[in-house]
Amino acid sequence: MLSLSPYIELFIVTVFLSSRIFFKHYAKVSYWLGFFLICLIFGSRFEVGTDYATYINLIQNIDSSLNIEPGFYIMTKLFNFLDVAPTLQLGIYYVITVFFVWLSIARWSQNRSLSVAVFFGLGYAFLFTNQVRQSLAIVICLYSYRYIFEKNAKNFILCMIFALSFHYSAIVFCGAYLLKNVKLSNRMLLSMLFISLLIGFFLLGNLIDFLFKAYESYAPALLVKKYSYYFNNQFGDGLIDQRDYGIGIRFIFLNLVAIMLVTKVNRENNEHLSMLLYFSIIGICLTNMFTGIEVLSRLVYFYSIFIVIALPLVVNIFSAGGEG
Repeated sequence: MLSLSPYIELFIVTVFLSSRIFFKHYAKVSYWLGFFLICLIFGSRFEVGTDYATYINLIQNIDSSLNIEPGFYIMTKLFNFLDVAPTLQLGIYYVITVFFVWLSIARWSQNRSLSVAVFFGLGYAFLFTNQVRQSLAIVICLYSYRYIFEKNAKNFILCMIFALSFHYSAIVFCGAYLLKNVKLSNRMLLSMLFISLLIGFFLLGNLIDFLFKAYESYAPALLVKKYSYYFNNQFGDGLIDQRDYGIGIRFIFLNLVAIMLVTKVNRENNEHLSMLLYFSIIGICLTNMFTGIEVLSRLVYFYSIFIVIALPLVVNIFSAGGEG
């Protein structure tokens, strides 16, 4: 618990600095001061994080790395050419990643301090210290939301190319631009939530585990080598076995949030709220289905990151005493 105390203190201070209530005349300065603090603490880590050693080795041996994404390869080669230490490189990536989050919260959130709290509470502040390449791809997709809203297909495509250059899993977000033309009723959204829970708890984990074992021998050798960890370790045996008490509470919380967003947020003739709701519901549905299933669980973040922006809408419902 002692080792977590600096992060708990950072959480409290950062949320406090993000509040417009306490810093009415200096809200922008205090908000970005919170960004500076989180980058200073997390970005200057040394031998912290499950992927720390892996990325240090990757940076030091970038030329011998198989199938590394071109964006990460080029930036790492540039950093190495400039003789930037591997630890400092990881710090720079973290600063860039959180910068996109802070920009998105500043532009879209109705309650910055609450969004920052959710950013910590759902674990993104910690996740981004580990999954370096994918984290950068995730926040680029988050930032690209502005171009979906503005119907700027050209800039959205550029963002997708940039995101894919750091992690190929960003391909799951490429179709997000089409959601601006989708109209889903509340009944449809609630049905999606219910079905995703049924699939996640009772079907998907065991089905994928079966298929993975049955067809592992047919997978290309290069694919097996690249994802050797997953080929040598079973997928999660269903979500129930993978969810401890803390995760179970989070699932209950997220689905309650989803129900509140669907039933209480007035999104009629409001394209921004509709798209934000769709992305958040998709993220929660994917969380319901894929948590505890290796590889697939990492695809969840491209949509669930939007909960950071959407959650304040629920608080506004209660503060307004009705529909938001």
